[in-house]
Amino acid sequence: MNLRKGFIIFLALWLAIGTMLPTSGYALSDPSASIITSESTGDDPNRSAEDAVLLEQGDVEGWDPDFYEEPEDVNEDEENMKEEDPFTVTDDTYGEPVFTTQAAALANETLVMNPGESYTFTNTGSALRTLITNAGASRGSAYDYAVYKSDGSIASDNLNSAGNLNVGAGYTAVLTSSGENPFTVTMRPEFSYSVSANPALHRVILYKGENYRFFNEGSQARVLNADTSTAQDKKIDYAVYKEDGSLVSSNFQTTGKPSVAGGNEVIITGAGSQPVSVGFPYEVYTGDWSDEPAYTRVTLNQGESYQFTNISSKSDALQSNGTSKDKHDYVVYLPDGTESTSGTNSSIKPTIAAGRTAVVTLVTSSPVTYGVPYRTFDVQRAGGDAITRVTVYPGESVIFRNNGSLANPVKNNASSANGAVFDYTLYTSENIVHSDGFNKNVNPIIRSQGYAIVSVAGQVPIEFSYTDDFSFEYSMEPSHHRVTLNQGESVTFWNNGKSQEYLDSDASSNNKSRLFDYVTYYPDGTERSTRKSTSTAPVVFYGNKAVVTGVSAQPVTMGAIYTIFDIEDRPNEALSKITVEPGQSVKFHNGGSLSNPIRSNAKSVGSLYDVVVYKSDGKVYSDKFNNNGSLANIPSGGEAIVTVVGSQPVLFEYTDDFSVVDSQEPAFLRVTLNKGESYAFTNLTSDTKRIRNDASSSEQRVFDYVVYNADGMESNRRIATTIEPLILGGKEVVVTTTSDQPVTYGGMYRVFNGQENGSSEAEVIGTEDANENLIKHVNSENLEIPEDGNQNQILETNYLFTFDEVSEVTNVVEVGKGIENIETARSMARIKGGNQELYL
Repeated sequence: MNLRKGFIIFLALWLAIGTMLPTSGYALSDPSASIITSESTGDDPNRSAEDAVLLEQGDVEGWDPDFYEEPEDVNEDEENMKEEDPFTVTDDTYGEPVFTTQAAALANETLVMNPGESYTFTNTGSALRTLITNAGASRGSAYDYAVYKSDGSIASDNLNSAGNLNVGAGYTAVLTSSGENPFTVTMRPEFSYSVSANPALHRVILYKGENYRFFNEGSQARVLNADTSTAQDKKIDYAVYKEDGSLVSSNFQTTGKPSVAGGNEVIITGAGSQPVSVGFPYEVYTGDWSDEPAYTRVTLNQGESYQFTNISSKSDALQSNGTSKDKHDYVVYLPDGTESTSGTNSSIKPTIAAGRTAVVTLVTSSPVTYGVPYRTFDVQRAGGDAITRVTVYPGESVIFRNNGSLANPVKNNASSANGAVFDYTLYTSENIVHSDGFNKNVNPIIRSQGYAIVSVAGQVPIEFSYTDDFSFEYSMEPSHHRVTLNQGESVTFWNNGKSQEYLDSDASSNNKSRLFDYVTYYPDGTERSTRKSTSTAPVVFYGNKAVVTGVSAQPVTMGAIYTIFDIEDRPNEALSKITVEPGQSVKFHNGGSLSNPIRSNAKSVGSLYDVVVYKSDGKVYSDKFNNNGSLANIPSGGEAIVTVVGSQPVLFEYTDDFSVVDSQEPAFLRVTLNKGESYAFTNLTSDTKRIRNDASSSEQRVFDYVVYNADGMESNRRIATTIEPLILGGKEVVVTTTSDQPVTYGGMYRVFNGQENGSSEAEVIGTEDANENLIKHVNSENLEIPEDGNQNQILETNYLFTFDEVSEVTNVVEVGKGIENIETARSMARIKGGNQELYL
């Protein structure tokens, strides 16, 4: 009896002493475990390293918890968010069974939690207490937890945690066993606990391409719990949105973890090769599986292009999984389609402002995946490359037209390293020269609506790159006249411009290797200035001339802007001549192995001519309308159709490489329209070409135009313009003069078909029986028309009829028997001379 009484007294004393010691306990399921002791200082016993970071940032001006992203590998064993805006968890939130307590024992108690089980633990004491666990990676055990303050706001939360968990006085912790094996929880008598109907976290596993949406139903910002890892390729895309649908923050293929403020939602997409677990406190966050991804993703192979249009109100950057070795071209366009910024062979991920569009083309061989937030961008395959590239060979000349509203450069690969050089002349929209370069390797900047004529002058081909703001065509005229003078040879340059202009040269004063003499003269022939053995560029005033003579052992090449200067007395040229009368057309065929020029005196006699140059394959190389230029280059095997349209005959000069014959076809189909008159041009080819004109805003000659698709639907239009419309293959343009002054228009004869008043023509073929009754006819879509169809159709056997409903004129061409579709009839009409018209 005394022994029993003594033991009871000893036990009571032991328990009393235990309440005065620091919180402690044993991991009873592990005999080797030592005593684990936790002590706390400060105002909030549950505050972790993460809270310190967030609270410190809260003092920084402009910091917004909506934009916080927690990086990978942050210490997640103890984490708590800011204490502002507590979300109250009531009995209604958790339900009565969740916090119903069991009677506590007078000693520490140990609980075994099996995988998937959830318990609540409430610290009913007045001081911080610790839940002691033996969960750990080595045992294959872990737990998720969410700790709530007494007012129901969240104190801390985490997934796949291990070790011990501090629970403040009056706080409640919900734990869910998330590992493969069970673990033990040892607690002090101050804890009451019970089985929880709900898990600690609203948690899901996302495989690559799977999407989940979380909603923060509370008022606190919390950071996503996730087991993301770079080493294990466990990554996510995410996009956080406010209640009004506006984007708060987003990231692509990241291991970071977004903060989601009260009332906001986040969409998370698995983005790595390994699945990733994500979750938020269950009592505050709801969620569901989503068909909507965080990001729109497209994978580009080499040469493929996509466009990304920002339909939100704020700027955002294009994202990708490319490395610095993966290169793309990109162009960012303003809402009106004008180029804003661009890059070639770049790894830069461009920022796209609200309303703007980026077109991206992958240049390198490895596929790259690009991404933008799903709700804020419209993404579709691009109609063409972001950057168009063209190789221009030595002796060739091209025109780049800037159709945008901003000045932008045409880029190229010419450099001192590869020895490539070119000449260029920059023109305004009014055809006024404002800059030029000779033997250059720069990126010339072309003004809005202006153009550049570029001629490759060296021995090395040059690759030029340009955006959709620009159009490209070959030029029969070079940027500069170029004359190479040997020692003792001379040439004369006349300035026909409106201001003084410098001549260019490759002269060099180094060792006097390339030098020249020059004399400039007034219009009356009086000498104005002279210089001997110089490399200084001579200035030639308007109406003046300069005579230049090579004086060095090495030849010197002189240059003069083609549209400003004329040249006389070129050395060492044997030329044939032909005079072409007004209205006459001739054909020059270049039988030589190189591109060669024909020259004219049109400017000096005050006349004009049209010229269209065709390559050897029959495609258009270049063209000029109402031209008075002195030179037109024709490629090897090509031909030029020249029509004199001025009032004076024009003398043309050419080398022995050319053969010349009269031409039955003109260079252009021309029409002059007075105010209110209209005409339609239809592009019969697959190439995109312009309708030329002599419109001029300064001379008050303007017009309207409307472009129609092949199906008759309107494509685009302009009013009161002087711009030459660009017509894609198969499309039609209707031009209407709107000024009091008439406007003359021209479409290349082999490219365009024309008709008055812009009326549509009906092309019909048909057959009749012996009694002249219609039995079948077919329209231009090759569909049968019923007998009571269009009454404007005129039918006859073996003929192709083209009927203009306005002029009531019918073009008739015999095409032969058995022709039952428009395409065959058109082909036969061309063979049988479809250019001749018969009128009924």
